[in-house]
Amino acid sequence: MTKMNLKQFFSTILLSLAMFVIYLIGIMPVFAHQQLSIVLHAGVTALICGPAYVLMIAKSRASGTLFTTNALFALFYLVVGNLHLFVFMLAAGLICELVLLKGGYQSQRRQVIPYILLWSAVGLKNIFMFGLFRDAVLNTYLKTGMDETTAKIAIDNAAATMLSVPLNLAGVAVTIIGGLAGFWLGKKAMKKYFIPAGVAADNAQ
Repeated sequence: MTKMNLKQFFSTILLSLAMFVIYLIGIMPVFAHQQLSIVLHAGVTALICGPAYVLMIAKSRASGTLFTTNALFALFYLVVGNLHLFVFMLAAGLICELVLLKGGYQSQRRQVIPYILLWSAVGLKNIFMFGLFRDAVLNTYLKTGMDETTAKIAIDNAAATMLSVPLNLAGVAVTIIGGLAGFWLGKKAMKKYFIPAGVAADNAQ
């Protein structure tokens, strides 16, 4: 098992930040449309971020790379005060690393699995919160100044959408398709742009 060195760590942080920024930008068009957010946001982000992910793995095929990416998302949720999602994303990072044990970072087929898992975790985070920790969601609403009755009504209305089985199944399907397509685009970009530009080595494919 290869350990991550300092250069690989900084490359991972930089490319993870790029993916995170794309994720945040993607929230804006669908913020007011919960159904669109559930179905499309994670999958479309996975499609767009594919080249950054492939480049990241090419530059850091070392244990801890995927955990670092998930930890960046986890830190964001910690900063905004959501300890539950902090733990959730760290757990997702550990699962990603388990998938890549014993040569997974060198296997193209196995490289794509944690990428899909990352965006699936991001896409399904609301099921985690509204399904298991509704009291924490209520506290968040109350901190905005809502009275408890209004907050509970708002949460019940939101939960009807957030916990919708058809919407979330559609979201997972779009995430899988987006992840696979993004990974494929990343491989194409590797051959056409990254390797010729010297950003990645010839043996990084």
